[in-house]
Amino acid sequence: MKIIDKDGQINYSDIVKIKRNATQWKVLLKPDPFVNSLKLSIESPIQDKAAILIADPNGRQLFQKNISISSGINSFEIRETTGFAKGTYLLTIVSSGQKQTIKIIKNH
Repeated sequence: MKIIDKDGQINYSDIVKIKRNATQWKVLLKPDPFVNSLKLSIESPIQDKAAILIADPNGRQLFQKNISISSGINSFEIRETTGFAKGTYLLTIVSSGQKQTIKIIKNH
Protein backbone atom coordinates (compact mmCIF):
# COMPACT_ATOMS: atom_id res chain seq x y z
CA MET A 1 0.00 0.00 0.00
CA LYS A 2 1.27 3.46 -0.87
CA ILE A 3 1.21 5.95 2.01
CA ILE A 4 1.56 9.69 1.41
CA ASP A 5 2.30 11.80 4.50
CA LYS A 6 1.05 15.36 5.01
CA ASP A 7 4.47 16.67 3.98
CA GLY A 8 4.29 14.74 0.68
CA GLN A 9 6.75 12.01 1.70
CA ILE A 10 5.87 8.63 0.15
CA ASN A 11 6.23 5.33 2.01
CA TYR A 12 5.11 1.81 1.18
CA SER A 13 3.73 -0.69 3.66
CA ASP A 14 5.16 -4.17 4.04
CA ILE A 15 3.78 -6.94 1.86
CA VAL A 16 1.55 -9.20 3.93
CA LYS A 17 0.49 -12.64 2.70
CA ILE A 18 -3.14 -13.46 3.40
CA LYS A 19 -3.71 -17.14 4.05
CA ARG A 20 -7.09 -18.56 3.13
CA ASN A 21 -8.56 -21.51 5.02
CA ALA A 22 -8.31 -24.26 2.40
CA THR A 23 -10.29 -26.79 4.44
CA GLN A 24 -13.69 -25.09 4.10
CA TRP A 25 -16.59 -27.11 2.76
CA LYS A 26 -18.92 -26.02 0.01
CA VAL A 27 -22.43 -27.20 0.88
CA LEU A 28 -25.45 -27.38 -1.42
CA LEU A 29 -28.96 -28.40 -0.30
CA LYS A 30 -31.79 -29.44 -2.64
CA PRO A 31 -34.65 -28.81 -2.71
CA ASP A 32 -35.12 -25.87 -0.43
CA PRO A 33 -37.87 -25.73 0.69
CA PHE A 34 -38.15 -29.51 0.90
CA VAL A 35 -41.14 -31.81 1.37
CA ASN A 36 -40.16 -35.40 2.22
CA SER A 37 -36.40 -35.72 1.75
CA LEU A 38 -33.41 -33.45 1.52
CA LYS A 39 -30.36 -33.96 -0.71
CA LEU A 40 -27.09 -32.67 0.63
CA SER A 41 -23.89 -32.21 -1.37
CA ILE A 42 -20.64 -31.45 0.47
CA GLU A 43 -17.52 -30.55 -1.49
CA SER A 44 -14.46 -30.97 0.71
CA PRO A 45 -10.75 -30.52 0.01
CA ILE A 46 -9.89 -33.13 2.67
CA GLN A 47 -11.10 -36.47 4.04
CA ASP A 48 -12.93 -36.05 7.34
CA LYS A 49 -15.56 -37.47 9.68
CA ALA A 50 -18.57 -35.33 10.52
CA ALA A 51 -22.09 -35.35 11.90
CA ILE A 52 -25.25 -33.97 10.31
CA LEU A 53 -27.68 -32.54 12.87
CA ILE A 54 -31.16 -31.09 12.39
CA ALA A 55 -32.75 -29.05 15.15
CA ASP A 56 -36.00 -27.14 15.50
CA PRO A 57 -35.93 -23.37 16.18
CA ASN A 58 -35.95 -24.06 19.94
CA GLY A 59 -32.68 -26.01 19.64
CA ARG A 60 -34.27 -29.44 20.16
CA GLN A 61 -32.27 -31.97 18.14
CA LEU A 62 -34.54 -34.05 15.88
CA PHE A 63 -31.99 -35.86 13.72
CA GLN A 64 -28.34 -36.92 13.87
CA LYS A 65 -26.27 -38.93 11.41
CA ASN A 66 -22.53 -39.59 11.49
CA ILE A 67 -20.90 -39.45 8.05
CA SER A 68 -17.52 -39.93 6.41
CA ILE A 69 -16.50 -37.21 3.98
CA SER A 70 -14.05 -37.96 1.18
CA SER A 71 -11.94 -35.42 -0.62
CA GLY A 72 -14.12 -34.14 -3.47
CA ILE A 73 -17.90 -34.10 -3.83
CA ASN A 74 -19.99 -36.16 -1.39
CA SER A 75 -23.75 -36.74 -1.71
CA PHE A 76 -26.15 -37.65 1.08
CA GLU A 77 -29.93 -37.99 1.19
CA ILE A 78 -31.85 -37.41 4.40
CA ARG A 79 -35.22 -39.18 4.32
CA GLU A 80 -35.91 -39.10 8.04
CA THR A 81 -37.61 -35.69 7.74
CA THR A 82 -40.99 -37.04 6.59
CA GLY A 83 -42.42 -36.75 10.11
CA PHE A 84 -41.27 -33.16 10.59
CA ALA A 85 -43.98 -30.50 10.77
CA LYS A 86 -44.05 -27.67 8.24
CA GLY A 87 -41.60 -24.97 9.33
CA THR A 88 -38.03 -23.78 9.67
CA TYR A 89 -35.18 -25.98 10.93
CA LEU A 90 -31.42 -25.64 11.39
CA LEU A 91 -29.18 -28.18 9.65
CA THR A 92 -25.67 -28.26 11.12
CA ILE A 93 -22.65 -30.12 9.83
CA VAL A 94 -19.94 -30.57 12.48
CA SER A 95 -16.45 -32.05 12.18
CA SER A 96 -13.31 -31.78 14.27
CA GLY A 97 -12.19 -28.71 12.31
CA GLN A 98 -15.34 -26.81 11.41
CA LYS A 99 -19.03 -26.27 11.90
CA GLN A 100 -21.55 -24.94 9.39
CA THR A 101 -25.24 -24.21 10.07
CA ILE A 102 -27.83 -23.68 7.35
CA LYS A 103 -31.49 -22.69 7.74
CA ILE A 104 -33.83 -25.11 5.93
CA ILE A 105 -37.59 -24.93 5.35
CA LYS A 106 -40.06 -27.82 5.18
CA ASN A 107 -43.29 -27.42 3.23
CA HIS A 108 -46.44 -29.56 3.67
